[in-house]
Amino acid sequence: MTKKIDDFYLKRYYAFYRWAKDYNRSPEYVLEDLNVVKAAYERGDWKYVNAYDKDLTGFINEAPIVDRRNIYKYIEKETGIKADFEEGKRKKTLDAILKRGKINNDDEYYLVHGEIDILCSEYYEDPEAMKRAQQLDKIMLKYSTSFSIE
Repeated sequence: MTKKIDDFYLKRYYAFYRWAKDYNRSPEYVLEDLNVVKAAYERGDWKYVNAYDKDLTGFINEAPIVDRRNIYKYIEKETGIKADFEEGKRKKTLDAILKRGKINNDDEYYLVHGEIDILCSEYYEDPEAMKRAQQLDKIMLKYSTSFSIE
């Protein structure tokens, strides 16, 4: 990893901690994770840093839209990178899922689940949003029923 990318990840964790602290969202647990990630960062354990970033992204994607927007504001303030970057990654993944018509893993499942919640709660009067929610719901149903119970 390059130094610039490394700094982005670490700043992102700090921004998330600040959000958790300011909004009283279990900051003590976030601080514990932050300290572990900081130690991994300092010893150059990028596998762990990347795994935590993936978990953090999953949490952000599943957060209610109001919380997500606030988290993005903290990340933007800390890193200087606009929230559109984060939303762009999220949208790109959702568009890829729609295009291929299937979910490949649990991370995508939770991303789709969160998007359906958003579409149904915020944009219930928007016919395009409802159409997208229905398409995603069908894809999610296929994924969740593809597991056999033995």
